[in-house]
Amino acid sequence: MESSNLRKLKSRIVGIPLFSNVGLPIADTSNPRISQWDAWFGPENSRSLAIAIRQQELHDILVPSSGEKEWNASLRLVVEHVKTLIPYDFDEDGWHAPTTAAWSAAWIFSLEQLHDASGILLPADLSAQLVWYERGRWPCALVEESSGANLEDYVIF
Repeated sequence: MESSNLRKLKSRIVGIPLFSNVGLPIADTSNPRISQWDAWFGPENSRSLAIAIRQQELHDILVPSSGEKEWNASLRLVVEHVKTLIPYDFDEDGWHAPTTAAWSAAWIFSLEQLHDASGILLPADLSAQLVWYERGRWPCALVEESSGANLEDYVIF
């Protein structure tokens, strides 16, 4: 049986144009961009890794060990939706940009749901990333020496 949190999460993600604008030109922004999946820096690049580390930190703060089952269900729910939108490949690893993009979206939207369910204000970096996802983009890395708190702090696809 699906929890109310999972139902809210599902409603949230199907209501936005996830990844619908990746690779397309962007007006009115000076953000650095990549224009194809193969141009992504990879998971070990410090600017990509910083996002993943921050996501893990937020998870570790908010998800008790008793909540891991629902956390994993949230991740799976988002990935199941996203994999229909991009060239996700279950057999690929973190170096495969579309697969990493799917999991990054899963973490961001699951963290958003967790903050909402807990009544905790979203951190600025999470909010900024969510805006890019809502615009159909993938915030795939941080701009060098940025905090991630602003829209301009991201390399986008």
